[in-house]
Amino acid sequence: MEVGRRIGSYEITGTLGAGAMGQVFLARDHRLGRDVAIKALPDVLAGDPEAMLRFEREARFLASLNHPNIAAIYGVEETGDERFLVLELVPGDTLDERLTRGPIPLVEALSLAVQIASALEAAHAADIVHRDLKPTNVKVTPGGRAKLLDFGIAKQTASLDPLAARSQDVTLTRAGAVIGTPQYMSPEQLFGESVDRRSDVWAFGCLLFEMLTRRPPFSGSSFLEVAERIRSAEPDWTLLPRGTPSELRRLLARCLRRNLHDRLHDIGDARIELEEIIASLPRRHRASPRRLVLALSGALAVAMAALATTLAVRGSSEISAPGSASLRLTQLTTAEGVEQFPAWAPDGGAVVYSGDVGGIR
Repeated sequence: MEVGRRIGSYEITGTLGAGAMGQVFLARDHRLGRDVAIKALPDVLAGDPEAMLRFEREARFLASLNHPNIAAIYGVEETGDERFLVLELVPGDTLDERLTRGPIPLVEALSLAVQIASALEAAHAADIVHRDLKPTNVKVTPGGRAKLLDFGIAKQTASLDPLAARSQDVTLTRAGAVIGTPQYMSPEQLFGESVDRRSDVWAFGCLLFEMLTRRPPFSGSSFLEVAERIRSAEPDWTLLPRGTPSELRRLLARCLRRNLHDRLHDIGDARIELEEIIASLPRRHRASPRRLVLALSGALAVAMAALATTLAVRGSSEISAPGSASLRLTQLTTAEGVEQFPAWAPDGGAVVYSGDVGGIR
C-alpha cells in the first residue's frame, strides 16, 4: 500500500510490518488527530474467503476485549472489496526486538509475564484462545507496559461445540499448512489436534523461558527438527539464570508439560503464582555479605565519632574535678554522604550506623 493513500479519514504514512496473515501500516487519523495502525490482508489473500473470515473474526474478538494489556481496535474500514482493521498504535519494541539486547532481567521479565498472563486471562474469559503467542506479538511500551497483539488466528472455544471447534481448525488449516510459529506451538496444536486455552499456557511457558534465557525452549533448523524436539525433548533448564527462584522453575515446568491433562490448566493460576514470586523477591535479594561488611565497618566508625561528640558536649557542661582526665576526640571515619542513627551492637562490642557506601544505603 503506497504512502499517501487515504482510507476514510486515515492517511497511510508508512509501513510497520508484514506477515503471512496480514500487513500493518502506520496511518494518521485526520479526524481525531492521532496516529494509528491499519492492518490489511496481504495481496495474495485479498480475494480468499477463508482469509476474509479470519480477518472479520479477529475484528470481532478484539472488539469483545477491553484490557490494558491488549492492543485495542478502533474500527473497521471498507473500500470497495478491501477491508481494513484500525488498531491502537503501540509505541516501543516487540519482545523479539528487546531480546536482541540480551535476556531480560528477572524482575522485569516477571513484571512483563504477569501482564501477558493477565491479557491471556481476559481472552480466555471471553472463550478466545490466541494460538499465536510469541515475542513478535508482544510489544513493550517505553513505560514498561506489555501489549498483546495479533489475534489473526485466534479461535473461540466454549461457545462452540467440540465438533464446530474442530471444523473451525480444519477450515483454517485444510490446505495442509500449519498456522502459527512452530517454536511456540503446543504438541496438540503442532500435530493437528483440537486446542484449548492450555495451548496458550504452553506458549506462555515458552515465551517466559525465552525472556529469561534469550532462547526458546524448543528450537531447530527446520520445522521437522523443532517438531521432534517438542515431541520428545526437554528444555535445557540449565540455561535459566542461576538466581531463578525454584517456584518459577516449577511453574515453567508445569506450563511445558506435553500431556495437556498434566499441564497447568489456567493462565490465571500462572498469574497468581508469578505475583507471589514477585512479592517474595525482596527477601531473596538481600544485600550481599560484602555490602554488609562495608556498611557495618563504615557505620562503626561514624557511630563512634558521634558517640565521642556526645560525651564531649556533655562533659563540657560539667565542672571537672581536680585531677580528672581530659576528653580527647578522634575522627574515626572520612566517609562521604549522610551518616546517621548510631547504636551499640547488642553485645556491646561494636557500634553501627546507617549511611551511604558506594551509593548503597
